[in-house]
Amino acid sequence: MGTSLRNLMPVVFLVVVGAVAVASLPFSGEPPADFAFINGSEPKSLDPHLITGQPEGRLVSAMFERLVRWDPATLEVVPGLAERWEVSDDGTRYTFHLREAVWSDGVPITADTVAKSWRRLLDPATGAEYSSQLFAVKGAEAFATGKAADFEGTVGVRAVDARTLEVELSSPTPYFLHVCGFYPLAPVPLHAIARHGSPGWTKAGRLVASGPYTLGFRRLRDRVRLVKNDRYHAADSVRLGVVDALAVDSATTALAVYETAQADWSTSLPPFAVRELAARGASDLRRSPELTIGFYRLNTSRPPLDDVRVRRALSLSIDRERIVAAVFGPGERPSRSFVPAEIETATGYRPVECAPENVPEARRLLAEAGFAGGRGFPKITISFNADEGHQMVAELVQSQWKERLGIDVGLEAMEWGSFLDVQGRLDYWVGRAGWGADYVDPNTFLDLFTSTNANNQTGFSSRRYDDLIARAAKATDRDARNAIFQKAEAVLLEELPVIPLYVRSSRNLVAPWVKGFVGNPLDWHPIESLDVDRPARDAARAQRSQGRR
Repeated sequence: MGTSLRNLMPVVFLVVVGAVAVASLPFSGEPPADFAFINGSEPKSLDPHLITGQPEGRLVSAMFERLVRWDPATLEVVPGLAERWEVSDDGTRYTFHLREAVWSDGVPITADTVAKSWRRLLDPATGAEYSSQLFAVKGAEAFATGKAADFEGTVGVRAVDARTLEVELSSPTPYFLHVCGFYPLAPVPLHAIARHGSPGWTKAGRLVASGPYTLGFRRLRDRVRLVKNDRYHAADSVRLGVVDALAVDSATTALAVYETAQADWSTSLPPFAVRELAARGASDLRRSPELTIGFYRLNTSRPPLDDVRVRRALSLSIDRERIVAAVFGPGERPSRSFVPAEIETATGYRPVECAPENVPEARRLLAEAGFAGGRGFPKITISFNADEGHQMVAELVQSQWKERLGIDVGLEAMEWGSFLDVQGRLDYWVGRAGWGADYVDPNTFLDLFTSTNANNQTGFSSRRYDDLIARAAKATDRDARNAIFQKAEAVLLEELPVIPLYVRSSRNLVAPWVKGFVGNPLDWHPIESLDVDRPARDAARAQRSQGRR
């Protein structure tokens, strides 16, 4: 790292580095990892059907192969389990031809495995928040919402033979092939699930993988160790044999661990470090535009947040420019649209914005709702997963709502798993959230808030909105489709179950000895595409070890 951590945080350095340097070393009797990266919070699960977060997604993407993969440099679709495919002239029928692949225990992966895995993803009993990713498939939404019980007779997924999968869509869907590379659509080892149950099958010694890596071990609040899967169909291209994903919640601690050279890549950075490293031109800091929106969810099932006038008042009283400048500095930008404006280059879609900051109008709306000057307004809470940046944003919003509207707001920092749980159960008032594109299309942002989408998590439901998203799914002309999406985004930002705040850029610390790391709009960096210049890393570790003596 070109800029020493000592220059960034001299007080914190002495307190933190000694502890984290020891904590990051391999356990006695275990070989050191070939590569270690800071993965953020403790993963909620290792089941591809039960996760939605980035820390989990990085791990399951390494362990479970999809029909197709994404090239990390271009995001183009490339073969995965399917070595080739055909699409019908009308764009509604996909025929995937699977390669001869096996699970890490040698059991073959067949077209029937894929079909039954997709059934599990859609089954309401599974509770998959990402089941909607398959709703382009004919009959999938009806099955997932309990309107139809016969999967084979309803859903357009059929195993023609062991190596041929046929998928029928309700209408042409431009992004469907790209979605097939997204981790929720990964086939799961149904034979292991039947043997060990769920979640028992995800434990070390039981988890059966299909991707470049399998599970070595998992130590809670410490790390997940991945070990190369020699039965992976492209095992010869995987350079790193043992990889440690370190669970570190604090971005400041993550920075300290990285400085010891015990971590080769950090996905987490405190805001102060981003500003200073960017100003100094540190080569380790890798930033690139990212299709990710930072926003607040509002629980519209709780009064007074069920009143659109209150929701609009909260949005109109936020100074987004000040928040971004104070917390993030260069890279992030304020946003009043839910779909990031950067998507226009690739799709032609021009996002719709909510009304700009207007404090007098915010006060008028709050008074009209019965809370003039904030009087009688209940004390609400902003919940967020523990992180320095999220804390700073919440404190600024808290201050602005108090100063401008006269309302009292509490703050609640939560552990990642608990935070996801309360959001899913609608047991919150205002919740910090972020959403990164799963594919490059407006739909990846806008279909979140349909009534049947498990990722909605706001209590918001609008028949008009649902109808618009359904119409967009059937539109084949790009301009017509984008016009429908604009109407839907306008509805969303009139009703405001969410308050968009900023569009982020990816911020990764990548050691100079790491090879194969490239920036892209999805912040997608598959572990199997990385390698390490080991002599360079060993030299850096020795130098830094001497510097601490």
